Amino acid sequence: MAVLPDQGPAPLQAALTALAPSDSAAAAVVARERRDFAYHATRMDYPRYRRLGLPLGSGTVESAGKVVWKPRLSQGGMRWRRTGAQAVAWSRSGRWTELWASDPLRQQVPRWRRCAA
Repeated sequence: MAVLPDQGPAPLQAALTALAPSDSAAAAVVARERRDFAYHATRMDYPRYRRLGLPLGSGTVESAGKVVWKPRLSQGGMRWRRTGAQAVAWSRSGRWTELWASDPLRQQVPRWRRCAA
């Protein structure tokens, strides 16, 4: 049985907590792993992701990057900054309204309006 996909991070976090390393090098590794699991616990809620029908692997996203985004952003004459490429990705994801509402740059005065009248 695979623990993370079936039960999430809690059993592994409990096992890490129960460990009693015998030397300082092992203690440092265990401490690092405890921090990492605590920090990433919400990202490892795989049982919830399964209930929602979401993929657990990164293959779908990596494939989309190669098949969809790379050709779109690499067309002839295209020059993209990171923020522009991210805006295209957000718009294609159907989350444009969410991006627009959260974009701090949207609150800035456009350059053409800054000119003295």
